This record gives sequence, structure tokens and C-alpha cells, in this order.
Amino acid sequence: MYYKIGLHLKKSKITALLCTKNIIWENFSLENFSDIFYAIKKALKELLNKSGVNPGKISHLNIAVDFGQLVKKGVLPRARIGYLQIGTKPIHDLKPEETFGPELKELIITSEVSESNNLSGVLKHFQEAGVEIVVTNTKLSLDNIEEKNLLKKIGNLCRGKFKVMTGESFADLGFIRRENTLLYNGLLIKGTEKFFSELSNICNSLGLYCNIYCLTTNGTLMSMNRTAMLPVKTINSPDISWLVGICNLEQLKNCLVIRRGDSYIYIAAIRNGVPQISPFPYSKENLKLNISHPNVLKIPVTSEKKISSAVKENVFNALKRLNLQDEFLPIVLAGIPYEEFPELFYSNVVFPVHYIYEGIAGAYGAASALLEVESNKILVYKKKKETEIENLWQTLYRNAEQEGIDLEQEVYKYLKETPLRYLSDEASLVQAILYGNLKYGPYYTD
Repeated sequence: MYYKIGLHLKKSKITALLCTKNIIWENFSLENFSDIFYAIKKALKELLNKSGVNPGKISHLNIAVDFGQLVKKGVLPRARIGYLQIGTKPIHDLKPEETFGPELKELIITSEVSESNNLSGVLKHFQEAGVEIVVTNTKLSLDNIEEKNLLKKIGNLCRGKFKVMTGESFADLGFIRRENTLLYNGLLIKGTEKFFSELSNICNSLGLYCNIYCLTTNGTLMSMNRTAMLPVKTINSPDISWLVGICNLEQLKNCLVIRRGDSYIYIAAIRNGVPQISPFPYSKENLKLNISHPNVLKIPVTSEKKISSAVKENVFNALKRLNLQDEFLPIVLAGIPYEEFPELFYSNVVFPVHYIYEGIAGAYGAASALLEVESNKILVYKKKKETEIENLWQTLYRNAEQEGIDLEQEVYKYLKETPLRYLSDEASLVQAILYGNLKYGPYYTD
């Protein structure tokens, strides 16, 4: 028998949980610590001691952590970013002084490449300024010859002095949002590498040689290697982990969730084991980012225990907006006495959440979440498009097996095509996504 560990890190609390597919064996929580790595090691050590499980029988360590928060608080180090602008496209929407604070704004150095300011001069300026990561975002990032040639030139000129990341990493359309996401991601890379380095040392000291995954903002898992490149995708993941975990604890693949927090009632839908995705860009303190995230509706409430009739009406309207298909979906009710919503019981099956579940749902969400892999490509209708899409799926299935998806269990597929009217030959951006259960067993990745 093989096991999984889920780690949930939020504010000054860490929760660790050991489970198999459907059984929770042990859990442990620690609060008010000053050293996050001490807390992680203690939590993992206590979990192993309490359970008596051989560390060699643990195949996965899944983590819900927001790297942006850890970097912002100074828990993890920050990288100095060199933003390489191609042409004269300015940064319109980015407000580092509001979003990142003055200490992070100072880490972004912007230089424009033009005839009067050549590439080698810009890279020399970056090097003198202590830049560690160079990011660049062209208008046509995917399969763009200009960008590929630029990367080759940077590689020849800098000779390994910088890490380089481009807008190709964030394929969703929208130049400004992609630009913002790219810059924010660059600020987190150094801290994320530090986190995984320390985590690796901790795991080695405990005899844990397992696959490591992180929960993303959309409620699915991403491998450690991909997380190290794209840490921005972990924004707000601890909250999303709770949402995923509470539904998995109730063994519900499709449901609606109503949860009361301090100032809001949160409402979300789960479909096929993952949160329903919002059609809008993610907004973080006035910064719009191109990352996939759940459609969580918020209803303001007062501090009074009793919920007003107006708030109840808003809740019912929100449920209708999330459930446009008018399906018969069960409802998970958390942090609210079921007596507050007796109307729900007339038309739905309702699962009031037990208080024990409240404390471990975040860690269980990380442990039980589905793994997602994605591939993006620009295809042209006139050039054997169907064959190209089939090749894309074949490549994705190979990548999915390497990343750790169990292809013998149910796997969900998603394909999205977006026409690119600014390109000729009727081109479109094709995004292919697979997600499914993790494969149990001994450590198997390279």
C-alpha cells in the first residue's frame, strides 16, 4: 500500500495529512511558528511518527502554498528582474507600487531594445544592475520566430548569466495581462527555488523520496518542476485547496459549495472534481493576471450570526448563476447552520460540513486534487489542422504519463480554440488540457 501527504500552508498555520485514496490515517497542525522550514519538518516528522508508516511507502507530497505571499512577507528571497521590452510597447496596467509595494517595485528594471539601444548593451546594463532573471513579452509569443531568435541571441550573449522567461509560458491571449503575469512570476522564481531546495533537504533527512506537486489557482496539481518555472499559478491556492478538499471529503465530483467566512459568504461550483473556472482574468489588488482561476462568488455579510433575508436572496441568485444548466446538484454547506437555509432542503440534497472536516479540508484538498497537464500551439486551418490536433493530443498523453497521471483511471479532456485574427492563413491558438488522478506507486519521475 502506498500513501500521499497533503500540506496546507496559510498565514502562520501548517496542516499535514497522511492518506490513501479514500482513507485519512493521521493529521497534524502547527501554529504561530517563525521558521516555515522548521514547521514543515516538524509537521512531516510528527505525521510519520504518529502513523508509523515507512517513508518509502509515501509516493506523493502535495502542497497548497501561495509563493507570492511568502515572497511578499520576506519569508522567501526575491529576484531582481530585467524586463526586456521589444519595440516601444510600454507597461500600461502594471502598478508595482500598489501591488508589490515599494520593496518589490525596485526589483523591476525595464530596458527597451531598439536600434539606438542594442541587445548586448541592455544585457550588460542588466548584469551591472544585479539582474538574475530576464523576462520578455512580444505581441506574438507562441511559435514566434522573432522571440525564438531573441532567446538564441540572449543565450549567446549572456552565457548562462541570467535565467530567461518569455510570454510563451502564459499562452492565454491578452498582451497586458500576459505581461503582468510574466513580471509577477519572475519576482517569485528565486524564492520558489529556495523553497524546493530546503524542502528537498527536509525530505532527504526524513527518508521521503517521493514525487512533489503543488496546487494551482484553478484547483488542480502541477509538478514541482513546472511549479518552479510558473510559481505565479499558486496564487490563492490555499483557499482553493479547502474548496477542493471539502468536496472530496464528501465524495462529491459535482456539487455547489456555500461557505461563510468572516465578512463574506463564498459560493462556488465543482464539476468533475475541479472548481468551475471563471471567464474573467484574475485580479490581485488591482493587477489583472492571465491565470486560470475558479469562479467564486462573494456575498457580503455582517458580523451578526443570523443571515438576513436580503443576503439569502443574493445567495439563491448566485446559485442560479453558477448552475445555469439547472442540474440537480447537491450542496455542501460550511460554516452555516442548516437551519439558516431550510429552503435548500426542499429541492436539493444538502451536506452540512462537520467541524472536523473544516480543519483538515485544506490539506486533504492538496492530497486528493487531480493533476493537470497542458499544451498550447498555433495551428493553421489550411495546413492539416486535424492531424496537428491529433499529434497534440498524443504528445499531451505522453507528457501526462511522465508527469504522473494514472491513465488507467478516468481522465478528463478539454480543448479550446481561439482564432488569431491578427495572423494570416486562418490561424488559431489551440489549448489542449488533460487532468486525472495521480498514479500510486514507488518514486517514478526522473
